[in-house]
Amino acid sequence: MKKVATILLIFGAFTLFAKGLETEEERKAIERAHVSITEIQANFQKTMAETLRRSGPGKSLPSCRVDATGNAKGIVVGRTSLRLRNPKNAPPEWVKPYLEEFSTLKPERVPSRKLVNLGKNHYGYLEPIFVEPICLNCHGTQINPEVHESLRQQYPADKAVGFSEGDLRGVIWLEMNQ
Repeated sequence: MKKVATILLIFGAFTLFAKGLETEEERKAIERAHVSITEIQANFQKTMAETLRRSGPGKSLPSCRVDATGNAKGIVVGRTSLRLRNPKNAPPEWVKPYLEEFSTLKPERVPSRKLVNLGKNHYGYLEPIFVEPICLNCHGTQINPEVHESLRQQYPADKAVGFSEGDLRGVIWLEMNQ
């Protein structure tokens, strides 16, 4: 019942948000993108919390990956940042200017979502990722030595440290055909 109420709340919020947009196609693209990202983030947060509780921060690194499995066909999802940990998460070209723009803004001024028209019936969609307390285990300024060593071994060129709670960490992006 709680999940149904959450989904109804999301769709209701998007109905209000989407009224100012120009086309029905854009409204549908935003709804589809947000629902996909919300599902991915919920699965990610649940997995991270369980792994941290069970294994501790030193063994949780593999859990800190976006798993986009189970998404609708025609949707590609990733996450990226200007300060990468994993070079495989480099931003797609269309995402770079938004990352650069968002990085110049105070966190409260970063748009909560951004729809980008990439061509006929082809959209990009962005939602910011802000550092939460759980993120500080691996992305903060004071990292457990075991975690630090694991990061150094897995990601020798890691730039994704030194964050504080509330900082913009990056974005989760999505590309789709509508």
